[in-house]
Amino acid sequence: MRIVFFLAIIFSSVSVFAETDTVYFNKDWKPCALADSALYFRLPLIKLSDGRYQVKDYYLSNNQLQMEDTFTDSLSEIKDGFFVFYYNNGQIESKGKYI
Repeated sequence: MRIVFFLAIIFSSVSVFAETDTVYFNKDWKPCALADSALYFRLPLIKLSDGRYQVKDYYLSNNQLQMEDTFTDSLSEIKDGFFVFYYNNGQIESKGKYI
């Protein structure tokens, strides 16, 4: 019984840390370690008052915002609402709304 309780605490701690860590991505938008040729990074998700999640991705080269979007799930899979993509120089590349 103690082992089950101990494992439950460990796994719940891992999920908490996973949601609060910065994630790095390579040129193909695959998660990677910072040293593994990361080009982009994502700060921890922000839970909005309406229950959706705000996602912001940045260019690693200059910390410039690359994309901001909203999702209905914490895994960033179901897009919902307005989005904006930016060029490396900060100019808007495209924007729109998911419905």
